[in-house]
Amino acid sequence: MGGGENSSFGMALRIGSDMIAGIAIGVGIGYGLDRWTGHLPLFLIVFTLLGFCAGMRNVWRVVNAPIPDVGAKKDGRSQRGQRIND
Repeated sequence: MGGGENSSFGMALRIGSDMIAGIAIGVGIGYGLDRWTGHLPLFLIVFTLLGFCAGMRNVWRVVNAPIPDVGAKKDGRSQRGQRIND
């Protein structure tokens, strides 16, 4: 497949896994608290929504992250040692 670490497939996989992980953790915490306290659907609903919000926040951060300048170092040189703007 190729494309480096910022490929479209890699980003889609990360977005999907962030959403699933947030919701799954929220469901797990909510289910555990419901079993422990006896309030059956209350904590499950609340923490599922919080997990969804956390997943969306992570997706928002991934999508809006700055794209790194591939091939350039901080001193203005490329990976081969030549000046980029010369």
